[in-house]
Amino acid sequence: MPAMNENTLAELLPMLDRMDAEDAVHDRARLERNIPRLLAYPAREFWPILFENMSTRFNTHLFLNAPELWVACTWQDWREVMSSGFDRSYRASGVFDTGKFDDVKLLYKYVGVDSVGAFLQEAGQGDRVRLAKHLLAILPLLVDKEGRDEDLREGDVFVTEHQLDDYRRRLMQETPAPAPADFNADRLEDLLNRVLNA
Repeated sequence: MPAMNENTLAELLPMLDRMDAEDAVHDRARLERNIPRLLAYPAREFWPILFENMSTRFNTHLFLNAPELWVACTWQDWREVMSSGFDRSYRASGVFDTGKFDDVKLLYKYVGVDSVGAFLQEAGQGDRVRLAKHLLAILPLLVDKEGRDEDLREGDVFVTEHQLDDYRRRLMQETPAPAPADFNADRLEDLLNRVLNA
């Protein structure tokens, strides 16, 4: 199998991009036909390209509607995604649209593991600062457990809360294991401000 790269993704994305992100959340059947094409590549190859090139809305809907694309990922796989070195630069005005840090956000908010702490330990200073600025701008959304639970309970997404809980427990049994996410906004804000002031 050839390695996935941006040219490969260009073949996949038109097929995925035709589904507006809003369509993806409401039409699992249309998304389902395309999942095998993405599964042909290791997750640690296609997720970084998606995060670098697609919007948060698109990535979130794909993550929540196609658990097949991540359920086999180990914590080490996610650490490789987080440290893969893709371009995480973005404009501050695009803070709500950029997918550049969706690996960290999706694992934190929906899976419930401390991807923020893991990223901060392994990333270079520039990416650490960009992550801190980005997460401070969206902090209420990141730590909103009620919003997360509502997303899952409304039935508009394919993944279930039970699947996410099982996945989190499995990741936390690995060695090394991630810490659980801390949804205390004040503590997370303090951590991120310390990164900016370092």
